[in-house]
Amino acid sequence: MFRIIIGILIGVAIFIAFIYLGGADFIKDLGKETKKVERSIKKIERDAREKVDRVGDAVGDMNRGARDKAREVGRQMKKIEEKLTREAEDMEELDRLLQKLDSEEKDE
Repeated sequence: MFRIIIGILIGVAIFIAFIYLGGADFIKDLGKETKKVERSIKKIERDAREKVDRVGDAVGDMNRGARDKAREVGRQMKKIEEKLTREAEDMEELDRLLQKLDSEEKDE
């Protein structure tokens, strides 16, 4: 019980000293500084948000560009594959014709 009373008396003494020594001005100044910090933080957040948006747009553009290039390469590969397939078919046809000529020459 004695400790509780001593704690209350010390608390009251600190409160009175705080008010007597200009605690209101201190709180007022602390509030002004807090507002300044708040404005600074908001500016930093706004700048960071803008930069993140710009980076996101750039990455999106890069992804679209890479996707378009990959599609173009895929189309070109398909064309090459079709051309090679036609060439292979032509080569098979030539082989058949040569074999037919060889067999005709042997028959004569």
